[in-house]
Amino acid sequence: MKYLICQNPITKESLAKLPLEFELKTFNDFYIIYEKGLSLIEDENSIALIDGYVVDHDSQGTKDIQTHNFLKHLCSNWPMAENFSGSFSISLIDKRENRLISCNDPVGPYPLYYLKSKKTVIAVSNNILCLGWIFDLEKDEVGIYQRLVGPELSNIGSRTILKNVKRLLPGEKIIFKNSTHTHQFDNTLYSKLGSKNSNLPYEAKNLHNLITKEIDYLTKSADEINLALSGGLDSRILLSAIKEQNLNCLTYGNAKYYETKLAKKLAKKKKATFRNFDDKKYIFPEPHLLEKYVLETESVFITNWLAILENTETKKNRNYLLIGDMCESIPGRNIGKFNSKSMRKKTFLKTHFLKNDFEFTKNSVNDFHNWKEQIIKRFMFFYQPISLQNSNFVISIEELHKELNKDLNELFDRISAHKLPYIELLEELFKWYTHSRSGMNNQLTLCNRKFKSLSPTMGMKLLRCTSNINPNLRLGNRLMDAILKTNKSNKTLILIPTSQAPFVSQNAPKFFKFLSWGMRSYIDSFLIKRIMRNKNPKLRYRLLPSHNWVKTYIDEKNLEKFQDYFSNKEIGEIWYNKLVKNFNSKRKLETWPFTNTVFISASALNKELELIKNFKTTQDLIKDNNT
Repeated sequence: MKYLICQNPITKESLAKLPLEFELKTFNDFYIIYEKGLSLIEDENSIALIDGYVVDHDSQGTKDIQTHNFLKHLCSNWPMAENFSGSFSISLIDKRENRLISCNDPVGPYPLYYLKSKKTVIAVSNNILCLGWIFDLEKDEVGIYQRLVGPELSNIGSRTILKNVKRLLPGEKIIFKNSTHTHQFDNTLYSKLGSKNSNLPYEAKNLHNLITKEIDYLTKSADEINLALSGGLDSRILLSAIKEQNLNCLTYGNAKYYETKLAKKLAKKKKATFRNFDDKKYIFPEPHLLEKYVLETESVFITNWLAILENTETKKNRNYLLIGDMCESIPGRNIGKFNSKSMRKKTFLKTHFLKNDFEFTKNSVNDFHNWKEQIIKRFMFFYQPISLQNSNFVISIEELHKELNKDLNELFDRISAHKLPYIELLEELFKWYTHSRSGMNNQLTLCNRKFKSLSPTMGMKLLRCTSNINPNLRLGNRLMDAILKTNKSNKTLILIPTSQAPFVSQNAPKFFKFLSWGMRSYIDSFLIKRIMRNKNPKLRYRLLPSHNWVKTYIDEKNLEKFQDYFSNKEIGEIWYNKLVKNFNSKRKLETWPFTNTVFISASALNKELELIKNFKTTQDLIKDNNT
């Protein structure tokens, strides 16, 4: 839920014009506006607002006591001590010092923004719309362009879609006092990297115990728990760590899908209730639903979740919804070098059959420089002159390239501060700072509208622990499989296959799983090429039943809905026409119709810009375009 803290006077009259209902509270020279229903955490020392969750592993006290311990420690420490955990962004007014502290965890999936302006002493919000409504700010063309193009369809570093509005970087803490603000950073990930010869069963048991403890702390007073369960391994780890209680397993997808059937089997092993929600009509949701969730969450990206959100009862005290690891840290899936199809085939015999070590590249000054150049080159592919020529953007390609380098260097500096020993870990941390923080994170913030949606394996203590396990033990599902073998209860879950390697138990020898994965991949590739070659959408789509993207795009209603998203073309007529042309090329099977993220990302962005424009207050608190 939305809030904004600033030192510019705000009137109740200006808030009445906004599309959501807000409360107003003042303390000294701070003005706090917060959405009705959002609770402030206040005591004699501070007023705080928290997105996500925090816990104190050294305390057996209530959740309120643990939160108090966390906030008290935060006021004078950063990074947080090892007994604290959580996945969070926090804004805290320190009453004694009359200062504002804003921070987020080492990855930062919960966005927190601040206005960097000469005329505004302090302005912090967890919502870009709020800042756009209250302050008179120009659009940032670089930020808008980043949201429209690959590779991530999201903003990089501290960049946003509004000029002078910055997003906190991963692990950043800012202290605002008077006209100054100081920045501190948490660089504790990978700081105690273990040996490749560490005892794998021990590491697995220790991590699983931590996950179990984290979930216990979070849910011990909960009447029931919801778990977003798929047929993969990430959510299976959470399932294994939840103690016997009122557990509901939820998944999106048709009941006939192979992955849905796997999820149902997993839930049955845990004696949990199971519900699946057909997501067909939510892939391209009705325009009013798109606007509703953009307004309420700013997180419309993976629209399948709307099937769950629109078909579950809203409760006064939101129930927990546990979601898997957005960083995919346990299997090291973001260590790109070893997770490509070609590398998996190349290294299978050595690393899986013969169980040899994965070979990592030592980090050096030259290697780090070369790695940065590769990343820049990867992004530059999407920043071509032709993209600007066929658009309504005013910015030059030279300026766009300059700002891209600036944004990437913010992340390079954060990564460099960790002093990572291997080049491959640079890639993993970079993906956490981009894909996990600004793409996958939308699942958490979207679902927060109806649930208390949390990702326990992204908790600060757990992510520190996982990152410190040598990557040689994480890759190839070595750690994942070891966790699922830690006790008798878990071993029942490992008997069920995954959707990636169907029909073969996850406990089977790796050779058989690799063979299953390879055959499924080969057959799927053959079927896809056959559809494209024959331009025949009626041909078989994949080996196993799953969402058919070909049928999604040839459905005339989906094109109509997509066009209706742009009643106001805030991203520009020319860019909109490019999107429609791209959509039609997928309808005609000229390009492969897979996923909707390019179109949904652009639609959500267009709606954000429209909402900012339509509900900007006339109070006109600030007109300042100077940083």
